[in-house]
Amino acid sequence: MTYFGFLLRFVFLPILVLGLLTWHDERQGRHLHGFQKRLVGRAILVHILLALVYTTPWDNYLDA
Repeated sequence: MTYFGFLLRFVFLPILVLGLLTWHDERQGRHLHGFQKRLVGRAILVHILLALVYTTPWDNYLDA
């Protein structure tokens, strides 16, 4: 699997799906409030951190 393939599968697609779900909910009149916004923000932060931690060794291996 290439680095771009990894990013496409595990970073871009989840962001796209979450964005589409959020857009759909907003159009249906379901808005996030308080705790829900914090929960979504934390989930996105965890996704970013996991992607960073998982890809850093691979990135260092490719540079060697």
